[in-house]
Amino acid sequence: MRINVLDYSAHNVLAPLKACALSILMLFTVGCGVETDNEFLDAPENIVNTSNQDSNAYVPFGEIPDKSLDDIAVRARPYIDNSLGYNVIRSDMGTLLRGVSLSTDGGDPYDRNNLLDVSDISLEQLQNMVSNYGFNTLHVYLEGDAAQNPDPVGINEALADHLVAITREAKMYLIITIGNNGENGAIHSMEKVLAFWDLYGAKYKDETHVIYEAHNEPVAGVNGFWTDEDWDKQAQMYQKIREVAPDTMVLLGSFMSFFGGSQAIRGADGLAEQFPGIWDNAGFAFHAYWNLPQVESTIEAFEVSDKYPALLCTEFWPGDTKNGFNEVFESHQIGWTQFEWLGANDLELDRFKGYLDTYGTAWRPDNSSSIWPASGSPNIPIDQKIGLYSRTDKAFLGLDANDRVVAADRSYDGVGSDEFIVVDAGDDGHIALLANNGRYLSVSELGKPLVASARKIGVNQKFKWLELPTGDIALRPWSGSGHLIGTIPSADGSGFGLTGSVGAGIKRGGANTYRMVTSYTDSVDPLPEIPAIPPGPFFGSPMPVPTSGNGDHPLDSLAPNGRLWASDYDNGGEGISYHDTGAVNLGEAYRASEAVDVQSSSEGYTSVGFFEPEEWLEYTVDVAEAGNYIATLRTASWGGGFISLESDCEKLTGVLSTPDTTSWDIWQDMTVDITLKAGVQKLRVVSGGNMNFMNMDIQPGGEGGSNYGTGCEWVPPEPDDLKVEAEDWTTVIAAPAGTVSIDTASDSDLSQHVGNFDAGDFIQYAVDLPASGCYRAEYRVASDPGSDGFELKFDSQKVDSFQIPPTGGWSSWVTFTRYYELNEGSQTLTFEALGESFNINWLTFNQTEAVDCEESDTIIVEAENYVTTVELPDGEVATQPTQDEGGGLNVGWIDAGDWMEYELQIAEPGNYSVSYRMASQGGSSSGVNLLKDGNLVDSVLVPNTGGWQIWQTAVGGNISLEAGDYVLRFEAPGGGLNLNWIKLTPTEEMATGNIGTGVDDRLNVGEVINFNDLYVNYDLTDIGDSLSNLEADPLDSSNTVVSSLKGAVAQSGVMVASGQVNYPLSSTLTRVSMRVYTPTSGTSVRLKLENSTNSAQSVETEALTTVANEWQTLVFDFSAPVAGTAELNTDYDFDTLSVFFNYQSNGNGEIYYFDDITMLDEVAAPITLTQEMLVGEWKLAPEAGAAGVGWESGNMGWWQIDAAAVIDRACLFDDLFIFGQDGSFANQMDGSTWVEEWQGASAEGCGTPVAPHDGSGSGTYALDTEAGTITLNGVGAHLGLPKVVSDGAELTSPDDAPESIVYKIMANTDDSMTLEVAYSGGFWTFKLVTSDYVAEVPEETPSSSTLTQAMLSGDWKLLPQAGAAGVGWESGNMGWWQIDAAAVVDRACLFDDIYTFADDGSFINQMGDSTWVEEWQGASAEGCGTPVAPHDGSGQATYTLDEGAGTITLNGVGAHIGIAKVISDGDELTDPNSAPQSIVYKVMENTENSMTLEVAYTGGFWTFKLVTVDYVAPEPDLGSGSEGPSLGADGRIEAENWTRVITLPDGEVGTEGTQDTGGGTNVGWIDLGDWMEYDLSIAEAGNYQLALRAASQGGSTPGFKVFLDGVWVDQIAVTNTGAWQNWQTISGRVIYLDEGQQTLRLEARSGGANLNWIELVATNAQADKLPQADPAITASDLIGSWTLAPEARALDVVSGGGGWSNSAGDVTTRSCLFDDLFTFYANGAFINQMDGLTWVEPWQGGSSERCDTPVAPHNGSGRFGYVFDESAMTITLNGTGAHLGIPKVITGGEISSPYAAPPSIVYEIIDSTAASMTLKLDLPEGYWLFKLVKE
Repeated sequence: MRINVLDYSAHNVLAPLKACALSILMLFTVGCGVETDNEFLDAPENIVNTSNQDSNAYVPFGEIPDKSLDDIAVRARPYIDNSLGYNVIRSDMGTLLRGVSLSTDGGDPYDRNNLLDVSDISLEQLQNMVSNYGFNTLHVYLEGDAAQNPDPVGINEALADHLVAITREAKMYLIITIGNNGENGAIHSMEKVLAFWDLYGAKYKDETHVIYEAHNEPVAGVNGFWTDEDWDKQAQMYQKIREVAPDTMVLLGSFMSFFGGSQAIRGADGLAEQFPGIWDNAGFAFHAYWNLPQVESTIEAFEVSDKYPALLCTEFWPGDTKNGFNEVFESHQIGWTQFEWLGANDLELDRFKGYLDTYGTAWRPDNSSSIWPASGSPNIPIDQKIGLYSRTDKAFLGLDANDRVVAADRSYDGVGSDEFIVVDAGDDGHIALLANNGRYLSVSELGKPLVASARKIGVNQKFKWLELPTGDIALRPWSGSGHLIGTIPSADGSGFGLTGSVGAGIKRGGANTYRMVTSYTDSVDPLPEIPAIPPGPFFGSPMPVPTSGNGDHPLDSLAPNGRLWASDYDNGGEGISYHDTGAVNLGEAYRASEAVDVQSSSEGYTSVGFFEPEEWLEYTVDVAEAGNYIATLRTASWGGGFISLESDCEKLTGVLSTPDTTSWDIWQDMTVDITLKAGVQKLRVVSGGNMNFMNMDIQPGGEGGSNYGTGCEWVPPEPDDLKVEAEDWTTVIAAPAGTVSIDTASDSDLSQHVGNFDAGDFIQYAVDLPASGCYRAEYRVASDPGSDGFELKFDSQKVDSFQIPPTGGWSSWVTFTRYYELNEGSQTLTFEALGESFNINWLTFNQTEAVDCEESDTIIVEAENYVTTVELPDGEVATQPTQDEGGGLNVGWIDAGDWMEYELQIAEPGNYSVSYRMASQGGSSSGVNLLKDGNLVDSVLVPNTGGWQIWQTAVGGNISLEAGDYVLRFEAPGGGLNLNWIKLTPTEEMATGNIGTGVDDRLNVGEVINFNDLYVNYDLTDIGDSLSNLEADPLDSSNTVVSSLKGAVAQSGVMVASGQVNYPLSSTLTRVSMRVYTPTSGTSVRLKLENSTNSAQSVETEALTTVANEWQTLVFDFSAPVAGTAELNTDYDFDTLSVFFNYQSNGNGEIYYFDDITMLDEVAAPITLTQEMLVGEWKLAPEAGAAGVGWESGNMGWWQIDAAAVIDRACLFDDLFIFGQDGSFANQMDGSTWVEEWQGASAEGCGTPVAPHDGSGSGTYALDTEAGTITLNGVGAHLGLPKVVSDGAELTSPDDAPESIVYKIMANTDDSMTLEVAYSGGFWTFKLVTSDYVAEVPEETPSSSTLTQAMLSGDWKLLPQAGAAGVGWESGNMGWWQIDAAAVVDRACLFDDIYTFADDGSFINQMGDSTWVEEWQGASAEGCGTPVAPHDGSGQATYTLDEGAGTITLNGVGAHIGIAKVISDGDELTDPNSAPQSIVYKVMENTENSMTLEVAYTGGFWTFKLVTVDYVAPEPDLGSGSEGPSLGADGRIEAENWTRVITLPDGEVGTEGTQDTGGGTNVGWIDLGDWMEYDLSIAEAGNYQLALRAASQGGSTPGFKVFLDGVWVDQIAVTNTGAWQNWQTISGRVIYLDEGQQTLRLEARSGGANLNWIELVATNAQADKLPQADPAITASDLIGSWTLAPEARALDVVSGGGGWSNSAGDVTTRSCLFDDLFTFYANGAFINQMDGLTWVEPWQGGSSERCDTPVAPHNGSGRFGYVFDESAMTITLNGTGAHLGIPKVITGGEISSPYAAPPSIVYEIIDSTAASMTLKLDLPEGYWLFKLVKE
């Protein structure tokens, strides 16, 4: 401690002791010890025992000089202190170890190119930590032991030497550990770990400042997960370290989630038994990734004995510093190193400092010159009487009647007990306080007051004196609770001012801050207000322009000079120097107290991120000279953003597009020409969103800007007339009547909210309204299940009763808007709950136009208020907070076929205009329909609004409603929209009605003309002498039908709606049904379809009735026309229907009725299967489509077998299903079939059949020809795949196999049958054929060879281009596999092989020393290698060219062309010894120097393209100087004819033979991030309709992003077409194209689609607006609960060339996964909520994958946190077991054990809106995608 010269003149009792005190101080250097009041320290001999003296007779000890860092050259070894009764690690100065961490390849996922080196960490940085941050320790993850890390031990030896040297010089401690390369929770190589300590342990054993931590996080999860083997590894590491470094302090344990004191102590006891005395120089490291109370309880378990190891926290989440973690460690005398500064970025130090200040954690630094967080050399008046003034109580401390310390004395005057003597209690900065009763103040437990009761200074009487930067002090006890001393909150209304340990951090002027006074006084000056920084330039003076680089940037050591930094915006605050939509600095890297989101960047500098549209920053600049300038802006963006510049509210630019740098932290400069006036001005940078901004440089030059108009368009919102924060009540219900609670912030404004409501609970507020009139009220509420809501009263007048719909979660906040009249003046607002289960954050009331409160007859049907809706498996919709005006909820996720129903009550009859508030990213030509009580009354197209939260009102028709109750049904045949509301507005216009065709004039399948719409003109036109009318149904008076009275003319009839309805007949759609009512049975009914403008285009068919005076539905098939009439011609346009009864007979006044004209689906083939046909052996048809699954009958849209799988799963396709004559059934598999994980296999593949599905059981079958079903009886009996059962979920365990399965026969022939199984998630289809079935041989493509002997003679080689070799299922096809451009390079040894055709008929393979060899040839892996006989060219061979047949035959074992395994008329070779005598190659086409050969083998067709050795490939056309290909006459560009395309390693696409109309090739294997570019030549400028021809099994959203010369022009999602070769044309926008060369680029923003062609067709339609990006998710958007999107492809994995995605049926079968909640809180906490059930898999210990109890640590029981990096668009989950999507997927791979769960996972956000996000985790050979939606 600093020696203080005491002024005793103020205390005359002690004045005579002044000289004595000075002499005592001199004696301290030579004195020996005597008994003193201090139990631990020696004192000079002349100090007497003062135990029995009161304070007035006090004999001063004098001052004991503190240890000083100034006197230390190198830090001495830390030591174990047991003076508290338990072990504590202390520095050589008696202080705790405190600091940060550094991570090279030990702590991070391995990346050899991204490691720290010596130049990254400087001595000056460490000295800065010691002097300005109070740190004394650096913790480093030096190397790693994971398998991914190939580096040898010692790779970072030079870095280690550097760190040891500079920490030594900086007087810091260095903790060295070996890490896990991000694969935390395991020791991956014990050999490498021991070698690590062999090297580094020995090397630094004499460095007294170095500490060894044995291994980072060696075991996953909590302490209870440790096994005996884990503890044995600890012993091995300790023994190794002690062998080479006997004196170095060692840290063992490094527990990942520190919970479980008894388990950790058991392990410690075992180590102590094995190594006696171990804890004298060793301790446990731990990581605090767990709930803080549980971590603290574990710490407390170690504080009961000094036999247990000391603790040191070496890692915890940085955000938890704000939550008090450091303060808890300080209170328990535990040192810590924060998981911060990992990349040596000093920006993080200020952020960490801000976190510490936020909670108020303080300590006395080792460095005497430090002033933060407290002074390193405080001014302590040793041996002097002082008064202590409590800031919070505004009173001085004294003693009460029970000698407890209390803040109660309003003046410090020495009267009573308000004086304390400061006694030095050691050389480590501690003091004791002697009260006037002669006793020392003693601390006990937390929350208990100090008591002046001790006669000696022991552990409970020592306090650390902390002199704060404000000049106030704080006191931290040495022992007791260890928490800071402060005012104890009064719990019972008494004991105010009692002072003791309080569990809180230091706040300025708060409950634990005191002002020390040494002179009597009755007042203490309050702390001065922190002066507001006046608005103006950040550095006090304007930035010169041109930017000169002379700005005094606080980060000059990091930042290059010469630029205006984004984070150095002017002072002034919100609305003055900046506008930010958030309330807090989300980056916290700089200027943390302001709302601008400043973050650190990968370049080491600050940047501003999280930009929203209309946010802005302002900078005062001084322009030296008016003129033209070039502004260079450095930005980053994922997808490209927008920015503009202004000066003094005049726009300098228009809205500029910032470059798409593909990452929020990849930076790029952009320039813009501007014109500036001279002098001082305000330069404003305005955000258009979706970009980050680092800096700006302004230099003379350029062409100057234009007049862009007036700027400063953002206007600060007016303050609310009245805003009521829910927690600021004046009166509230109290127990026992009821309770409500104030809860922590979870809304974006970070304010508290009120919850825990029950019906009848109330809150009251004193409010004052400025005026009477109409008010717009807004309520900010959240509710998971919905609620009966609340009622509002102003004084006694009820103004509103509001029912709350489900908002998506307890933290999913939604603003609802209401309008009503209110009166001015002061009044009481009463908020009364009508139900439970909701939270309220705030209410606002603002005056608005009187018209808003006027009663209106308009009826608004809120979309979310449906009474019933579609349900799974048929479909599903959900609600979400809307961004539409007025707030509230909208209904989203509306897919094809979804519907909602609403109850509607009409008081007054009338006509209503219908309008719909919709948003859609793409629109829908199928539109939406509105039905009233089952009858179609309105329809409207869905507009392409440009985004899911960009809203438009679509106006429908007019409908008529009588008074009464109705059910309105909203249907979406095509889906693809969100709905906010339906509005019915009274109108004088007549109702329009709908004839039944919906949004168009086509009578599509299922649509009905029912004659019930009174407002439709059905245009009934009589033919002959019939008389037809609309009349009441003869059997149901509420139904309207057509009556037709037939006169004498035989051919009389009635024509219906001529020219109004199109009947879309085709080769498969040929049938129409109609209900008829005839007076006699056997009546002939004829329907005629014709073209209204050309009656010659017609078709007629008939059907007979079979009943009389009853309604009967007849089916009319126009593919069977009436004899003598025209055949069906589907090219005709049929738009008129006529009905004739008894067409050939004269009438006699009979009346006939008809109704419900309906278009029918295509006809299914009749079932003809008989018992005799069924008996025998059957197998799956060996062809694509033989098995599949879809969401509806007849559909295989989710998945189906492709041609390649027929080969891969040959063991399945040879299974026999045997139907016996006697009714017996057997599965015959011959020892091998296809097995999957649910059967216990480690991976799906061919394997031994698994009981009971192995054919070992007995089975029977029953064929029901009437029902068209086959029922198998017997456990394990099955057809197709064993997991498929009827009327239940797919099997997840063999033990669940049912007793029987029912298969529906969909179609059959003599030797084939198609069966369907309806299960709970959808429909499975299997096509079976008889065992003797012979598949049709694909027709070979005819040869077009012109090859002659003269042309063939010479040397040939494979064409060195993509597509030179490949294989497919049919002639001319390479759909299964083909050489790509990357393989041409990788397989160069194959492409230099020469095939020599000599004039004498001999043939030679010339390979040199290397060719491509594969495993079947004995290679360990395929690659370039020595040729293998007989395919090494060593044999004799000849060739024969048959010019007539177009074939080349090679003769000679081993002779081959292309790839050696490919032979004709047999399987591919699996053994070199099986090489045939000859191979036949068919010449498909040729030129003078090229030929394409094909080999037909048993599995398909191989193709090889050869060229002569002197062939020179043409230079690729890169578009430069070329006009590019012109559009074809049809405006099409074939997808495979790209100019440029993505290549490996970035990505890869492939081509295959297409099954689309017209044949040819399509592009497939398109994954996320793949792209193709096409250089085009446009002949004529104009507008063009863009369309894509695409196919997808499951759909692809958001699909393809389309760019034209770099400008984003469209985003086209691909619908689920049902299969990879089911093709649809998808229209995009109308875009404008200039004449000349253009570059069209397609980028896949989602995988899962094939592309055949792109179409640009000239049109007269107006060009559409360019698309605007939806705002990406923000930190405030993230807060709340999320689930997996309940849709197909919410889970999607691509790995190793294969992949999987969930089907829509999986949403049902895995419902326990899709209802898991992932909840993000505003305070940084994260929770996995599973409600006791989730999807578990075998790697978690289950026997099969299924819904089951969650398995730790992935059961949500941990305490988790998250970090959202809006610049990098990543979410990092911290805490073992925290996960999103599927728990096995982690950063960089998948885990195979729960114990391998890492402490953190980083998810990349690749696509997002405020309510949805798609997350990506990379795998070694692919990636996982998770699509989440907000609850």
